[in-house]
Amino acid sequence: MKVLIGIPIHQTKNSAIKKWLKNVSKLEYPADFLMVDSSSGLNYVEKVKEYCSKNRIKNYQIEHIDVHQENGMDEMIGRSREIIRQYILSHNYDAWFSWECDQLIPANALDKLVKMMKTQDYTIIHQNFGVEKIPIEFVASFACTLIKKECLEKFGFLLEYPNMPNTWHRGENWFKNQVVGNGGNYIEVYGTIGPTTSERPKVLIGSSIHQIKDYAIERWLENVLKLQYPADLLMVDNSPGLTFIKKVTAYCQKYGLKNYQLAHIEIAPELC
Repeated sequence: MKVLIGIPIHQTKNSAIKKWLKNVSKLEYPADFLMVDSSSGLNYVEKVKEYCSKNRIKNYQIEHIDVHQENGMDEMIGRSREIIRQYILSHNYDAWFSWECDQLIPANALDKLVKMMKTQDYTIIHQNFGVEKIPIEFVASFACTLIKKECLEKFGFLLEYPNMPNTWHRGENWFKNQVVGNGGNYIEVYGTIGPTTSERPKVLIGSSIHQIKDYAIERWLENVLKLQYPADLLMVDNSPGLTFIKKVTAYCQKYGLKNYQLAHIEIAPELC
């Protein structure tokens, strides 16, 4: 998969870009690199070229656009991303890796994202290295996102695009929602994209169960069986008596679940 790393840059992020370019130079996956600068004048372009030379980065280009600085950062970013989009569409790239300069990532991160996109046919993979998981409708960042070329053929980053909100703010969220609404397969990935060692983490799926959820438990167990990641299953039942735990055991046998345990605890009814 041929990937373009495309990023809007601006002199206001100068404090971060030195470390970021050093991080770029360590990436294991081979990719071309396009930066679109919206700073005032051409001085910052020359400075970034010096940084690239210092880090021995060769497969890069820098484009400069003149944008009225008083128009705000959101418009600068939107117009810069549109140039990246057009560049990908006019060249032989399969995907765009949007990677903002205040995000430092492991050297093998892009390689893992590309493998995920190839094997599971995702159209957008957003990598979040934070701890807190944010619902998709609130994720507006393109900080570290791999996007298939086919998404860029239909949707852009200018206000002139149909149905785009009359604002530059949260343009990333609008773009993602358009792709998903058009049948795209979007996923959020958290952490370091899988284990960093050769050993896979051992996981326990633990759930409290009760007879009041009998209407859902059979479908849930069927879903557990379909999980691709190997994990043990522990269910702790706090229903009165052992009737429900026997029923759940029968469900597990019906669906061929083997790596499970059931435990029962007695709780006074008034505490339930």
